[in-house]
Amino acid sequence: MMKRPFRIFYDGLNIEKYAAHPKVEGFTTNCSIFGKSPIKSYEAFWAAHAELVGSRPFSLQVWHDHPDEVIEQIKQIHKVNPNIFVKVPILNSLGEYNETPIRYAVKNKIPLNITAIHSMEQITKAAEFLEGSEAKEIISIFGGPISDLLLDPGEHVRYAVELFKAKPNSEILWAGCRELYTIRRAEEYGCHCITIPDAMMERLALLDKSLLDLTLDRVRLFKNDADNGNFTIRNA
Repeated sequence: MMKRPFRIFYDGLNIEKYAAHPKVEGFTTNCSIFGKSPIKSYEAFWAAHAELVGSRPFSLQVWHDHPDEVIEQIKQIHKVNPNIFVKVPILNSLGEYNETPIRYAVKNKIPLNITAIHSMEQITKAAEFLEGSEAKEIISIFGGPISDLLLDPGEHVRYAVELFKAKPNSEILWAGCRELYTIRRAEEYGCHCITIPDAMMERLALLDKSLLDLTLDRVRLFKNDADNGNFTIRNA
């Protein structure tokens, strides 16, 4: 099986700023991100950015708990544009698996992004709920938060990659990038894509620098701050 190219997705609201970035090949949002948007409807947000996004992956998230309400949100997001990945958390806020809504989406061939996955059990459940799916799907492993517990997300990612390897329409995504080195880790672990938030996007330019560049940037910063700080070694 041919190895698929590793892709970077921008995770945020500044689509205008990053849509033309040469390394950005997809976009994601979540409810916490979208709550900060001046545009308060998914439909209006998509209309404002559809041309910039083009054919690249784009995800919008549901948030209700009751299965019927989640299914209605899935329907409404799918109506905005049938190519949008509907982002469904593996669990709802009550701690219940979103099995019924996920199976509804699978039956109706709606692209899905199963999100907020943190455990092996949740990966197994995602594979179970997505069985027989024909639409494109993203399985979002929250590598950053897993790392915060001093656990190696690599074990989770490798397990997911193995579990979904026979499904060419499935992509394993690393969510929660904390540092640029995570991009290499995610690719080495077998992820197909990674989400990069605004703070990390600003640092992507560092990938084109050498270690010498970093040294010079740092000492020049020290010198500039010292010159502007107007301090001395000894009292005058």
